[in-house]
Amino acid sequence: MIKRVKQGETVDGVFGYLNLIKTQSQPKFSASTPSDFAKLEQIDETFAAFSRYCITQTLGQIASTNASKTEITNQLLALDIVTMVQLHIKYVAFQIFKDSLLQVQDSALRGHLESCCALMGINFLKDYTHLGYESGYLPTGAQTLINEAYKILLVKIRPQIIPLVESFGIPDSVLVSAVGNSYGDIYETHLEWAKTSRLNDDKGSIPDGYMEYIMPIL
Repeated sequence: MIKRVKQGETVDGVFGYLNLIKTQSQPKFSASTPSDFAKLEQIDETFAAFSRYCITQTLGQIASTNASKTEITNQLLALDIVTMVQLHIKYVAFQIFKDSLLQVQDSALRGHLESCCALMGINFLKDYTHLGYESGYLPTGAQTLINEAYKILLVKIRPQIIPLVESFGIPDSVLVSAVGNSYGDIYETHLEWAKTSRLNDDKGSIPDGYMEYIMPIL
C-alpha cells in the first residue's frame, strides 16, 4: 500500500529547491549515458535546475518593468508567468510522486513505480529543454541522452504497464480506456467502440457516396 504523504511532511521538500536561487552553488549536469539520466536523482536535479532558472528569469523581468500588476499579469508577461507556474507545479507533482515511493513496502512494486515516476519526469522535462540550454545547465548532446533515457524507460515499463493500471482498481467510467479495463478485452472493446461510434451510424454521419464509391475500394 502507498501511504499518503501528509501536507506538512512535503512542504519543505517541494519548495526547498528554491533556496539555491540565492546561492552561487548550482549543480552541474553530470549524466554521461542515457541510463544515468533515467535515474530519479538525475531527473530531480535537472527538473529543479530548469524551474529555478525559469523562476529567476521571470521574476527578473517582473522586477525590471514599471508596468502595473494587471498589465504584467494579463499582457506583458502573461505567457512567461504561466510557463513558470506550470513548470513549478509539474516539479512539485514529480517530487510528491517520488517521495511517496518511500512508503511502498514491496520492492518489486516500488521499482516499477520508480520507472513510472522517472518516465513522467522526463515526459515533463522534454517540453522545457530550451531552459536547460539557456541556463547553461545542459551541455551539447544532452538532448540525445534525454531522448534515449525516455526510450529505455518505455521499454522497461512496457511489460508491467497493464498490471500496474489494473492494480489501482480505477473504474471503467473514470479510466475511459480499453487498456486496463475491468474485463480485459482490449481489442473487443476497441472494435465495439468503432462499430457504435456516431461516425458509423445511419443518421447522416456517413457522407453521401461513401458506401457506394469508397467502401468498394477499401
